[in-house]
Amino acid sequence: MGIADFLFDGKPPPSTTTYGTVTNSIPQWMSDYNQGLIARANAIAAEPYQTYGGPRIAGFTPDTQNAFGLTRQAANAYQGPLSQALGITEGALAPGQGGLATAQPYLSGGTQNYPGAVSQYMDPYVGNVIDRAKLEANRNYTENILPALDAKFTANGQYGSSAMAREANHAARDVTEGLQSNANAALSQAYQSGANIFGQDQSRQLNAAQLAGALGSQDQQTALKGAAQLGVLGQSAQELGLKGAGALDTIGQMQQGQQQKNLDLAYQDFASQRDYPRQTVDWLSSVIRGMPAPQSSTTTTTGPNGPPGPSPLSQLGQYGTGIAAIMDIFKNWNNTASTGGP
Repeated sequence: MGIADFLFDGKPPPSTTTYGTVTNSIPQWMSDYNQGLIARANAIAAEPYQTYGGPRIAGFTPDTQNAFGLTRQAANAYQGPLSQALGITEGALAPGQGGLATAQPYLSGGTQNYPGAVSQYMDPYVGNVIDRAKLEANRNYTENILPALDAKFTANGQYGSSAMAREANHAARDVTEGLQSNANAALSQAYQSGANIFGQDQSRQLNAAQLAGALGSQDQQTALKGAAQLGVLGQSAQELGLKGAGALDTIGQMQQGQQQKNLDLAYQDFASQRDYPRQTVDWLSSVIRGMPAPQSSTTTTTGPNGPPGPSPLSQLGQYGTGIAAIMDIFKNWNNTASTGGP
């Protein structure tokens, strides 16, 4: 390097690498706001879980409980009348009941034949009458007819003769035939009288059978109607009981619904009070949500560390200029002092 280069060229500085960070900071008030918000959120998060100590579900009201009991009673209300109705129906339809069964004894008595029942209807005194007639006839034969024959044939001197014997036999035959004829007539009359009485009894029996059958059928129908009515009453008792229980249950449900509303409102109030701090933090967070957040960036620069150094000649010039300036200052100061100025 020549002397000119030394005088006129400056010395270049050494190369260095420079690192820098550029940060766009947020206002101090926003930083304080965020820090307070975060602190509040941490405090809320540290709080223990709050349990609700009140009831949540409304219980059954007394009216509802009564409705349950009435429903149970009404559900079985039909059993008593139905059991009675079944008993009456079974009794009315049992063997030996009804019009025919009631009339059967009278029908049996009214459909007999007279020869089979003649002994029951013959005059019980007809035998006595016949026996009495025999006794009277024998007495008449012994006390009247035979003595007359004896007297007749004795007077004629024929006592004990064959003619007397024949006439005595004829007299005995006539007495016997008379007795038999009278007995047959008495028996016939007794038979006819018994037949008339038997016919009258048969008519009465048949009339009684007809009446008993009608009354039996009427009683049976009445019993069946009564059983049917009992069944209807049992059904009505059940329906009315269930209807009344339903009305009472409706009242109970309305009361329970109102009580449930009160319980729900109490729980909602509890939930609102419990969540109020969290909701406040959420609202405060939403206030600054969308505002620019602080950003930072890093830059790296490599190059000379400052401008090139001055050359010796320029430095001498600078020195010369400085000396001249100093000389001017002293020169001015001397002039002032000589003139007596300030």
